[in-house]
Amino acid sequence: MDDRLDLSHVRRRFGAEGDGPIGAWTSVTVLERVGSSNVWLREHGRVGDVVVALEQTAGRGRLGRVWDHVPGAGLAVSAMLPRPVGADDLPVVPLRVGLALHRAVGALGLRTTALKWPNDLLAADGRKLAGVLCELTPAGVVAGWGLNLAHEADQLPVPEATSLRLAGLSTTREEVLAAWLAETEVLLTMPRTAVLEEYRRACATVGSQVAVTLPGGEVLAGVAGGLDEIGRLRVRVGERWVTVGSGDVVHTRMTRRPEERPEDDGPAPPAADPG
Repeated sequence: MDDRLDLSHVRRRFGAEGDGPIGAWTSVTVLERVGSSNVWLREHGRVGDVVVALEQTAGRGRLGRVWDHVPGAGLAVSAMLPRPVGADDLPVVPLRVGLALHRAVGALGLRTTALKWPNDLLAADGRKLAGVLCELTPAGVVAGWGLNLAHEADQLPVPEATSLRLAGLSTTREEVLAAWLAETEVLLTMPRTAVLEEYRRACATVGSQVAVTLPGGEVLAGVAGGLDEIGRLRVRVGERWVTVGSGDVVHTRMTRRPEERPEDDGPAPPAADPG
């Protein structure tokens, strides 16, 4: 598979010329080989900078999981986003990033993806297409994501993973990158309440039975009832409700399957969280 990436396609998508900014993005840099795009951006980047890594030798996801590299099959991107002004907006940043991926692949033709709170993009069968990892830095928020684009079944690292190709979408890294940059521009300026309304509709975690491993190692087993006003997950454990700000979620039973989105979803209805 071809492991190159042509930024001219992305520039045309935004009507950008030369080597200047692409839309609201100050710069987009393609690195042929890097330890970690998140680390590189944390050390060298400023708000508005984007890095695309063709190969990562030390890329990590949540809980230190390794990102395997198959030449030309995946897409790894890190972007330096503005630091939120209010503390209540910080937990919503990874939700904005994941929702932008959901929107982007939908715009390219795969309209059956769903989101697993707070970090993953899922195919219709519940298998993982992409993961998001956000890190707060003095300069801003480094938002990194890795997407399985063109992997065949025997190239996937785990049985729980899949790729856009296997899910029915044949596209290019340039098209996905351009679509994500465009959607992220929109979502970064969208009010938090509107983002959460749209995220709730796209989230397969809400309504599913889950096991949530908290940062300290405790595991909560229950039903995900919704998101609160700053994007935290509400889980019913027995007769009590627990609000989870961060954790690793496993869908032990996905009761809400992602459905094909209509051409115009219309306004989202208010989503009330359980009291």
